[in-house]
Amino acid sequence: MRPPTFFLLLRGCAFSQLLIHNFWLYLIDDSIKLLEKAFERIPLDKGLSSLYQYCAELMTSSNRIDDAIKLLEKAIERIPPDEGLSSLFHYCAELMTSSNRIDDAIKLLEKAVEEMPPDKGLSPLYQYCAELMAAQIASTTQSSCWRRVSRRSRRT
Repeated sequence: MRPPTFFLLLRGCAFSQLLIHNFWLYLIDDSIKLLEKAFERIPLDKGLSSLYQYCAELMTSSNRIDDAIKLLEKAIERIPPDEGLSSLFHYCAELMTSSNRIDDAIKLLEKAVEEMPPDKGLSPLYQYCAELMAAQIASTTQSSCWRRVSRRSRRT
């Protein structure tokens, strides 16, 4: 018995999508390799921070968030404050937050506001750090309230 034509068409479309996706990942990997070569060749004061951020975005788009975080942490150690360091701190903290590493994100932002000069884009870092701290406090308060409620309901 032959499968229906519609089924064959769907299977063909799914296979085509898989090929396109794999080709896209291949291109992303090639782009990442190219950018990694650029990190070695381009001087720090020639827009290198934007290349680091773009490379981290490519890694994130191919579900390599941990690699992107490691890359940004390495970049943070290399890039001077007056060369876009603030945006690297912010993006790295966002990735840590999306990976449920809120404590690490807060520590990173606290490091940023301690080490960077005040005229190098600190206000967004202060704000994001405060937002994460407030969210963390709110979730801790909610969970402790929930524990108290659940203990009371067990007693009755």
